[in-house]
Amino acid sequence: SIAVMPFEAGNANGTENWLGIGIAEDLRNRLTMLDELVVSSRNLSFRDSIQGLDPQQVGRELNTEYLLQGVVVRGPDNMIVNARLIDAVTGMQLWAESFSGEASALFDMQQDIVAAVADSLKIDHAVQATDAAERPEVLNIAAYDSYLRGRSQLREARDSDAAALAAAWFQQALSFDQQMPMARNGLCQAYVRELELSGSDWAYGKANQACAEALLQGPESIPAHLALADFYRVTEHADNALDEYRWVSGRDDSNADAWLGMGQVHWLQGDGAEAERAFRKALALNEDDAETHALFTQFLLAEGRYAEAAEIARVLVQLDREPVEGYAYLAEALFMTGEFEAAIQASRQVLS
Repeated sequence: SIAVMPFEAGNANGTENWLGIGIAEDLRNRLTMLDELVVSSRNLSFRDSIQGLDPQQVGRELNTEYLLQGVVVRGPDNMIVNARLIDAVTGMQLWAESFSGEASALFDMQQDIVAAVADSLKIDHAVQATDAAERPEVLNIAAYDSYLRGRSQLREARDSDAAALAAAWFQQALSFDQQMPMARNGLCQAYVRELELSGSDWAYGKANQACAEALLQGPESIPAHLALADFYRVTEHADNALDEYRWVSGRDDSNADAWLGMGQVHWLQGDGAEAERAFRKALALNEDDAETHALFTQFLLAEGRYAEAAEIARVLVQLDREPVEGYAYLAEALFMTGEFEAAIQASRQVLS
């Protein structure tokens, strides 16, 4: 088991933080493709509360055997990524290497880092899946920086203004590189999120156009089909949404977002059994994801299964960086099971 920590900025001009976080996220995603490796969720390994702890403390907090850490230094045209693998049980460094080259070769550096980690742990990396179709042939580092900002903004978007800001970052990325598939898929996702949060006709038009363009650029792109599925779900075209989610899961059965989307659609259709099956599949694939726990808790509350809802809500409050919603669900579930004192305590957490 391994946790990928946010990479640090090697020079302080304010831009590498995005790159360090983005590189760590991409490395984590690549490492999850190795069958022999269990990778801690981003939600856990990126928590502010564990940054700065010594490796053994982090290992205990995350219940993981190894840590991947690093530093990124960016120059005008080149980049250096220093990576190291730590034994989280002993605190000893097992491997360290410096990767350098033109900034446009960053994705190749990431691939080399994953191969080196796999070799150090004596696991097979030949089966590592490739997502080359989602990546530009030549990386424009300015576009990638804007893309990472958009991705970060979208992840935290809880209102339509935040989603619109994410869309603006993706648009800026496309202004640097009009053919960047990741940014085009991100733009579709951002407008869908804005539509979901605002319900405005303007957002509907933008989401419709952006998703069509993303699919036109990548007809076999899983992120593009997933974003289109979300668009259909938000606009209540349930059958179309299910078709797209199934298309994604048919090509990648481990795609937790597809199963989560299917769960939401089945729930809206009133098919509780299929909704629960999909939610549980998403939870098994992404057991540390706060959104999945939140949606499953809502489902259980709606089904009147309050004891189960309380159990999931207790996990949610540990996972969510802003656990107000989780405590609210927990308070409701505990109240309905007759645990009034515990419900009051959870309600106080909401108020505080």
